[in-house]
Amino acid sequence: MAILIGVIALAVIPNIQRSRESKDLTTLDNIMSALNVAAANARLSDGTYTITYDTSGNLTGSDDILPKFKESIGEGKQVLGSSAGKDHAIKGTVVVASGVATITVEADGAGNLSYTEKDDGSKDLKVTSTTGSSGATS
Repeated sequence: MAILIGVIALAVIPNIQRSRESKDLTTLDNIMSALNVAAANARLSDGTYTITYDTSGNLTGSDDILPKFKESIGEGKQVLGSSAGKDHAIKGTVVVASGVATITVEADGAGNLSYTEKDDGSKDLKVTSTTGSSGATS
């Protein structure tokens, strides 16, 4: 019986981690979407604007974009739960140049989790860790 429990645990634990990574990517996707809406609604001039969720999920950011971001995402806290994202703050950056916004969302600048929207509208999602990496593009 103990052997069966051990085998099942070895099969389930990696799936739990993948589920946490998937949830982290959904969180980053939601933040990216909210930044897109906020950037459009705030009518930002050329410059760099940031929002940051600390490791407890508390939100701070540039006064020019923060109110519109809160309208879009709501008041809930955003935190990461995977081993790659755990204990990392989430930082969103909007860089506006000549009226074109480039938006990046990442975990603590460490690059462990990142979500970037390219100029052509495609999106890159990536999870990396010290033991390996997996990625998806949508």
